[in-house]
Amino acid sequence: PLKYGVDQCVGDTICAGGILYGQRNIPVILDFCKDIRELAEPGAKFLNYANPMAMNTWAAIEFGKVDTVGLCHGVQHGAEQIAEILGAGEGELDYVCSGINHQTWFIDVRVKGRKIGRDELVAAFEAHPVFSRQEKLRIDVLKRFGVYSTESNGHLSEYLPWYRKRPEETAKWIDMSDWIHGETGGYLRYSTETRNWFET
Repeated sequence: PLKYGVDQCVGDTICAGGILYGQRNIPVILDFCKDIRELAEPGAKFLNYANPMAMNTWAAIEFGKVDTVGLCHGVQHGAEQIAEILGAGEGELDYVCSGINHQTWFIDVRVKGRKIGRDELVAAFEAHPVFSRQEKLRIDVLKRFGVYSTESNGHLSEYLPWYRKRPEETAKWIDMSDWIHGETGGYLRYSTETRNWFET
């Protein structure tokens, strides 16, 4: 996609990368649906945890004729980050997330019942030695809109393309310490290196 001006970090849910990924995955999803219709108990649900999540889920419901729920691990990872920056122990953090596909947001955060506001969240993220570097874009969105994204820094940047318009601008928002923080083609590089490691 970069060859045609589409700069993506993950590239498995939207734009050309997402469409191509969907073309590979949807036939497999429909095979699963066929098995579910033929072999599962009546009323069985298909829990889709694969990207492109929205396309796969839509295909399973519309064409696979199976009751399907699309899921993403971003909520759990975001909650872990918030708990860490606030020093919340297990069971002390309560939150509400709202959104669709990969545009889901923490709209209410509480620690031991106390509501945590935007300013407190921003200050805690900016004071964190790792997240202040790795989650710059998410922190900027939190400052501007008062909600924290469930998606990684790099993944979120694909949905908010003004953060990826020019290489010099993109560099301000990403962290190269890990592929998921916004590196162009980061997921491709990571997948290739992982595949090569398994082949050796």
